[in-house]
Amino acid sequence: WTLAFEGGGVNLEGTGRITGAMGAPAIDGRLALHIDDLKRAGDMLGVPFEGVGVGESVQIESGFRTRGGRLVLDDLTGVLLGSPIVGAVSFRPGAPAHVEGRLAFEKLDAVYFGSLLAGIELKTSSKSIWTSEVFGPSSTGGLTGVLALAAKSASLSPDLPPLTDVKATLSLEA
Repeated sequence: WTLAFEGGGVNLEGTGRITGAMGAPAIDGRLALHIDDLKRAGDMLGVPFEGVGVGESVQIESGFRTRGGRLVLDDLTGVLLGSPIVGAVSFRPGAPAHVEGRLAFEKLDAVYFGSLLAGIELKTSSKSIWTSEVFGPSSTGGLTGVLALAAKSASLSPDLPPLTDVKATLSLEA
């Protein structure tokens, strides 16, 4: 099979093969996804990405396989949160959805990443980067699982030198 979709700032391309029984097919292939503005794409799909800045783009490419409803991205590469990334992630839809894997960032803005987890917009016009408003829904709401995170460099503040060789485990509970 071959897939090509472009519209609304989203470009998705893929190739692969379908095997297995009709009642339980297995799909293997490669996908490439580019989103010009993640916030706008999420709003169009009814998936609010709280804390994501306007114009935040996403570009990923990966081999993938899906069987029994589980999607595995084997060799994920691309750009996420403005940083080159590599990793592998598996995702199982449901309520709650389950995600496991590892993501390694070249450079990570830790404050921005934290704002996405907390579901808040960052302020840059005052001394405090955190808003005084109540936190919104987290972009990880409805997810369970564990992600191993790493960054060659992570910034906590423009006034501080970046941390190097940062590692963390993100445990998600719905």
